[in-house]
Amino acid sequence: MASQFVGAIIGAAFLRAVFGNVAYLGSNVPPPYSSSTIALGTEIIGTYVFVTVVLSTARSGKVVGTNAALAVGVCFASLAIIFSGVSSISLNPTRSLAPAIVSGGGPHWSVIWPFLVGPIAGCFLAVILERALASQRGMNYSAQQLTCGGNGGN
Repeated sequence: MASQFVGAIIGAAFLRAVFGNVAYLGSNVPPPYSSSTIALGTEIIGTYVFVTVVLSTARSGKVVGTNAALAVGVCFASLAIIFSGVSSISLNPTRSLAPAIVSGGGPHWSVIWPFLVGPIAGCFLAVILERALASQRGMNYSAQQLTCGGNGGN
């Protein structure tokens, strides 16, 4: 997770160097007709759905089926289309935090919390569900194979 955060900081710094501090480098902010509570809900639901699809397409470090990557990509694109107008969906705390840090955040610091808390909560819900379902199917995962931000046991 640290390397993802460093990469996000480098990416945001590159955007700032090329374009300047335009639109706070894409920091997530709920639209004016939405609220932080709605953004939190969409982040939890969106991340839950996305992580559930990712976990459902991977078992013990092996991808199930040749179209697993397609399922993950279509899921993410669908969530982005559905929720972008509601909350400027992020599904990733580092994707929200890095541009806010590099741009100085401005007025966004007061509304960034749903984009940090929501993905973490949604991820934990997905992991809890997958662990429960895996135990019913007789599959056992190690703690490392089924974690938020982990590498899936690879």
